[in-house]
Amino acid sequence: LVVIFVPLMTIFLACQNGYETTEAFRLSFFNAFSALSTTGYATCDYSTWGAGAVGIMILLMLIGGGAGSTAGGIKLSRVYLVMRRFFYQAGRRFVPERQIRNLYYVKPVEGRTRIKGQVLEEAETYMGMYLLIYICGVLLLTLTAGCSLTEAGFEFASALGTVGLSIGVTASSANNATLLVEIAGMILG
Repeated sequence: LVVIFVPLMTIFLACQNGYETTEAFRLSFFNAFSALSTTGYATCDYSTWGAGAVGIMILLMLIGGGAGSTAGGIKLSRVYLVMRRFFYQAGRRFVPERQIRNLYYVKPVEGRTRIKGQVLEEAETYMGMYLLIYICGVLLLTLTAGCSLTEAGFEFASALGTVGLSIGVTASSANNATLLVEIAGMILG
C-alpha cells in the first residue's frame, strides 16, 4: 500500500498544493504511515491539502493496520481477503465454466492456504458493516457540523478507525451533536 499510495499522494501534494517534490514526499511518507498505522501523528494542516491527497488519507485510515495489531480500521487481512475474492470472481468470467479453481491466499508463516468460506464470509460481513457505519457517520457529520463531504469523510474515518487526525471539524468549539456522532464512531470502531 505504501508503494502505491505514497507516490500518488506525493504527486497530488506537488501538483495541487505546490509543494516541492522532496517536501511532498516527506509529508506523504510520514502521514501515510500515521494514517495506516492509526498512530495519529500530524505534522501539517490537512485542511490545506487537495481532495486527492485527503482521499488517500481517508482510504488509509479506513484500511488501518495489520492483522493482530492494535491499530484500528478494517485491517489489511480483511481487505486482502475481500480483494482476493473480487479478483477471483472477476477471473471466473474469463475461464471455462467447468474449470475448477480454488481460492488461496498466502500467509507469511504457513505459506499458501485455501480460503475457507466462513472466514471469507466473516471478512465480507465485517467490511460491509464497517463501510455502512462509515457512510452513515459521514452523512450525519455533514448534517451536524455543516461541513463538506470530504471533511466529514476525513473526520469520521479518523473517529471510526480511532486514528486521532483531524481536518478541523473536531475542535473544542464543535457542537454537541457533532461530538456525539464522533463518539459513537469511536465506540463502534
